[in-house]
Amino acid sequence: MMDYIFNLDQYLIEMIPIWGNYIYLMIAAVIFLESACILTPFLPGDGLLFVLGLFSAQHFLNVEVTLPLVFIATLSGYAINYWLGKKIGLKLMPWMKRRGFEKSLQDSESYYQRYGVKALVMARFIPVVRTFLPLVMGLLNLSVVKFWIANLVGATLWVSILIGSGWFFGKLGMVSSNISFVIYGIMFLSILPIIYESMKFRWKKNV
Repeated sequence: MMDYIFNLDQYLIEMIPIWGNYIYLMIAAVIFLESACILTPFLPGDGLLFVLGLFSAQHFLNVEVTLPLVFIATLSGYAINYWLGKKIGLKLMPWMKRRGFEKSLQDSESYYQRYGVKALVMARFIPVVRTFLPLVMGLLNLSVVKFWIANLVGATLWVSILIGSGWFFGKLGMVSSNISFVIYGIMFLSILPIIYESMKFRWKKNV
């Protein structure tokens, strides 16, 4: 069962006829946990959203249910993560360090120090970092207003770009037999803005 959860993007087509409408609850739970829980940063994110768009375009899923469900799940997941960082983050630090999360926390904090609030928007497209960053922002006492603005913008872009891309490619007949290739391609394209920002930062630093 855990293999199906951690690889939902790969098994989704098999699970839809078995689970029926309950598959939407599974999708929401996976997206929520990937956004809210630092214990599950490797749950499918980008690839799953793309596949949701793909299967919605092919009428295996209802896009009118999928879009708002995923948006609410990731938005609320980030809110819980941020709240935990703000309320009990300092108490969690020793526990997280003992379990090997120190590097992920340091990477997220460095990312925030480099890009400021917009890091929360950009990190939506970076696995693992996107799970830890809301917690770090809570730890660093980012204002609630700034957090929610960045949360809303980031969730909107992440959901619309990836599900929208899946929907577009789902209308192309050749995609069905090359889903894995297309997923990796979309994931690469989604991080191009991050690569650009990193290169620009290093260029300015060396000038």
